[in-house]
Amino acid sequence: MQGAPQRSRFGSDSLRSDEDLEPEKAGVLVYRSRSNPKIPWSLFPGDYEMHKMLLEFSHYFNDHICPELVIVDSPLNPHRVDLNILPYVPDFLLSLVISVSAIHQVIQSQPNWHLITVNRSRALRDKVHPGELEPLQSFRHPLSSLIYKHRSRSLRGLNQYLSEAGAEGPDLVFHTVTAMLMSEIQRSAFCNWKIHFEGLKNIIACQGGFEVLVSTRLGSIRYALSHFMLIDVMSSVFMASSCLPPDAPSQLRYIDWLPEIHSDGLEKGFPCPNELLACIIHTNNLRFILHHHPYDDMAHVNSAILDLVRNIITFSPTAWAERALESYNERLEERVGMQRPRKRLDLVPQPVEGEGWADLASAFQAATLLYCLRALVLNHGKENVLQELLDSLYEGLIPDVQCLASVTLGNLLCMLHPLLDQPLQKGRSMGRFAFWPVLMAGLESACSFEALSERPFIVSSLQELCRCLGDMSALDAAVFLQLAWDLDDGSHPGNMLGVRTWDDLFEGMGVHGVFFF
Repeated sequence: MQGAPQRSRFGSDSLRSDEDLEPEKAGVLVYRSRSNPKIPWSLFPGDYEMHKMLLEFSHYFNDHICPELVIVDSPLNPHRVDLNILPYVPDFLLSLVISVSAIHQVIQSQPNWHLITVNRSRALRDKVHPGELEPLQSFRHPLSSLIYKHRSRSLRGLNQYLSEAGAEGPDLVFHTVTAMLMSEIQRSAFCNWKIHFEGLKNIIACQGGFEVLVSTRLGSIRYALSHFMLIDVMSSVFMASSCLPPDAPSQLRYIDWLPEIHSDGLEKGFPCPNELLACIIHTNNLRFILHHHPYDDMAHVNSAILDLVRNIITFSPTAWAERALESYNERLEERVGMQRPRKRLDLVPQPVEGEGWADLASAFQAATLLYCLRALVLNHGKENVLQELLDSLYEGLIPDVQCLASVTLGNLLCMLHPLLDQPLQKGRSMGRFAFWPVLMAGLESACSFEALSERPFIVSSLQELCRCLGDMSALDAAVFLQLAWDLDDGSHPGNMLGVRTWDDLFEGMGVHGVFFF
């Protein structure tokens, strides 16, 4: 049938060639699963070495990548690959699993992150062609050739499948393009992710638009819609107001659906509370209005800014943690109930304990407030709008908005140190999810010239997150910050009171990245 995915052909000539897999070598290099799972007999007795390598990469994906996508790892992790369905998965998706897992291993094996960061900072500073920012080109690892072979194979296979199925194809189109988009961000925050994002946006438009899909097909394409929403929102954070896309106000449509498509991000790798993500969306929208419609009803805009800041400040991390924890445990219990009886016996979960959840929510709260204050209030000279609120809440202890930003930055760094000063534990440490709050601390330092002594901590934290998560976008964030700090030093020599607006910062950088998970 035209457009239907082809069953994986493990024994086909296209998968057997010597140049493709070098299975004997790869079999030694890839991770050996500690769980020693039973290999499904359906995979034998074909190309044994090919099957073995695919299984080992699949186990690596399950054991090392999936735990970092959920706030607490458990046997109920929804991201794990079911090995029994591998024979029915299209070849291009299998190649994507292999390349993503191999990239993760290569990143984790690197011994000198300081040198890598310096070299990448130099390339970004020189405004080289984005292709020259490809980080893996400078990495020496036996799996490097395997990565490029399978990445190119997955791209070719996806293009062929899309040409047959079209943009109005089945759910597999959404999942594959989304997985490709996320794998590009894993490789670089600066390079090819935008191509896949625009492709996903076009596919959504061809099938009726976001509202139609989220109201009719959410159950089957939740993964694609949630990641599309997150990238749409968070990529807007890291650009000047003049560069916000014309459809930026349409992000408001996501807010009503956050409980369904985001669910506090507990299983998305970005556990930002729904309430705070809504505040980020409102900040994006108000920035767009202030730049493109500066002569609109300013009283209405000022009132919206005041309400937004009040909502962020009065958000309760403790109350959120209690609610989110109860909801998450209920979700896990429902997931157990959906399993077959025999499998259900092995999946009875221990109740998830909420240790560190409130601390993480506090870090997201501070980061969200910094974004709102710096990019919306201070960027547009709206300090007077908040004066009465500050007097009411702080009774003179925090006299103005700049002081509030300074105190918030200090509080954020105090929260981040306990999360990141200790080694990150796979599947457990809350510090695994501190990428965006750490970056926001660094950007506030670039704008305000404060917390200069904390900059080494910020860079080393992002380097450790890159290593732990196997994701180059975290290192790209460190590179981005170092360039921003260098630009500040050059712009305000000896002036430690100088400040920069959010728009000045991103206009001066001249490069757009997506940094949040």
